[in-house]
Amino acid sequence: MKSYNNYPIDTINYYKDSISKIICKEYKIITSSLDGNVRTFDIRMKELTPDNFGTGIHSMWVANDKLSYIVSSLDNYIKLVEKKGGEIL
Repeated sequence: MKSYNNYPIDTINYYKDSISKIICKEYKIITSSLDGNVRTFDIRMKELTPDNFGTGIHSMWVANDKLSYIVSSLDNYIKLVEKKGGEIL
């Protein structure tokens, strides 16, 4: 069945600056932004998990093991971060 409704299912209003990357994996949406945050949204549980890096994030990639992500920040560093606890490895 196709819906012709123009209204969104949900909206995300947590950003103070531009979004630099959006990754959709299974039931999660992972975003990075120039406000220095990586936010993971669990669509099933309606939970938000933010990780603040203090400086803008230029780009982000999920590692092949799906347990960590790589962040390229505006302070000229590349960081490997554990998804579960947000710890820089």
